[in-house]
Amino acid sequence: MGQNHLRVLSMLNSVQLAFIHDADPALEARLSALYGTPAARDLDQALAAADAVVIATPTSTHLQYIERVAPYVRKLFVEKPLAATLPETEAVHRYVEERGLLVQVGFIERFNPAVQVLKKVIKDSSRVLSVDFTRTNKLSTRITDVDVITDLMIHDVDLALFMNGPVREVSAHGTREGDMIDFASALLTHSNGRFTRIQASRVTEKKMRNIQATCMDMFVDCDLLRKEVQI
Repeated sequence: MGQNHLRVLSMLNSVQLAFIHDADPALEARLSALYGTPAARDLDQALAAADAVVIATPTSTHLQYIERVAPYVRKLFVEKPLAATLPETEAVHRYVEERGLLVQVGFIERFNPAVQVLKKVIKDSSRVLSVDFTRTNKLSTRITDVDVITDLMIHDVDLALFMNGPVREVSAHGTREGDMIDFASALLTHSNGRFTRIQASRVTEKKMRNIQATCMDMFVDCDLLRKEVQI
């Protein structure tokens, strides 16, 4: 994901790439040459000259890198999930609050045009009963440290909160292959009475990113890949 962020940032006229840093020296050197961006031999010195930082490292290292960057840079983009566990996430939150940092987590689906339209449509509905999310993708070889919940489902958990507000009850189940959960299904009951059903799979060959909203006055079918909304 770090390489994806680097590629996109390199195309933005409003951004000047100050440095890159990677634990793999060979990869760091290759990317430095490819994008004409200095590799940070002294990370502290490089951070002191930066306005913002993208952290796209293994989830288990997010907290330590946030603490490493914070003395120098206040504006951070951190790949999702924010941290590996709830206690770690709470520790990050406390640290961010204490330091007055501006942190954005990589929940990019909030900015999908189809999601923006869907949120407005269901806001204007007379009554929303349920919002259903389906997200499937064959297991990526680059994903080795997180399961389907933290890899895929977390986007839709975020969207469920974004559209339907706080949750008062969760019911969920899943199946695992080895140490990782590869298929998961969850039912969220929200404080406002709405329901969210979420299904995420890394065993399904077909790639799907769908949201369907059942309302008293309409049914909304949303395809996030095609960025289409049908009412």
